[in-house]
Amino acid sequence: MGDIAVAWFRRDLRLADNPAWAAAASHAFAVPVVVLEPRLLAAAGPHRLRAYLGAVASLERSLRGIGASLRVAVGDAAEEILGVAAELGASTVCVNADVTPYAARRDRRVADGLGFPLDAHWGMLVHPPGAVLTRKGTLSQVFTPFWRRWQTLQLRPEAHARRGPATGAEAAMSLPEAMAAVGTATAGRQAFVRQLAWRDWYAHLTRRHPDIADAAIRVPYDRVAWRHGPSADRDFGAWTAGLTGYPIVDAAMRQLAGAGVRLGVDYPTPIIDHDHARQRTLAAYRSALGKAHDGNPPPSPA
Repeated sequence: MGDIAVAWFRRDLRLADNPAWAAAASHAFAVPVVVLEPRLLAAAGPHRLRAYLGAVASLERSLRGIGASLRVAVGDAAEEILGVAAELGASTVCVNADVTPYAARRDRRVADGLGFPLDAHWGMLVHPPGAVLTRKGTLSQVFTPFWRRWQTLQLRPEAHARRGPATGAEAAMSLPEAMAAVGTATAGRQAFVRQLAWRDWYAHLTRRHPDIADAAIRVPYDRVAWRHGPSADRDFGAWTAGLTGYPIVDAAMRQLAGAGVRLGVDYPTPIIDHDHARQRTLAAYRSALGKAHDGNPPPSPA
């Protein structure tokens, strides 16, 4: 087995400030790979799908600029990555870890198939899950204490891979952040930094409560009675179509349907920058199913 690393890009579609790519590039040979998963692409919605494929194309151009090429596979990610690793005789697979239950299951399948752990990093976050804790050693369910503690922790060293330059286009907040074109070690102004802390908090909560999409953080709220049936379906359809009769609500939903953007939206399919941890945690807290944050609604993280 040679010194060959597979660099498995997922949502971290950049070369700069990417610890997984830096780790892969430290080996004798680094093979960058993206797997297009039909299940995820089908659920992405047209706006996010277009943006994601554009980000993949941008990554490919960046790699060509340093004399490398992106290997693109289509299918089940675990099967494809195991196939590539076996074909190359890879000694390691480098990734940036994710917090969603789907990602955790997928990564376990790959690690089990490889027979050795993934070389996992936390390039999608400033601080990894478990690093920002209260004095009692727990994760705060209120953002402000989390934010205070978050600011005191030392940033990880900037993880530039020595084989290539920055990818550029790192100024916009929403879509590039979701597609990970914005790294986490090069913090900007205070407001921007605070948004990164919100992103970390959502991810840490999702790691701590992997069922947050289906269950309340506060157990009593699981007993809330939800409407079902044709009437509920009709009202839900009117909301998603922007036809409720409430102008501010309808304007926002029509913007979402038409352009794929809406500040603070919790509905995943059309939105360009949908992030599971962020959207599901926002939904829980804004519906009061999580513990109330600070008496103020959380701002849109993008």
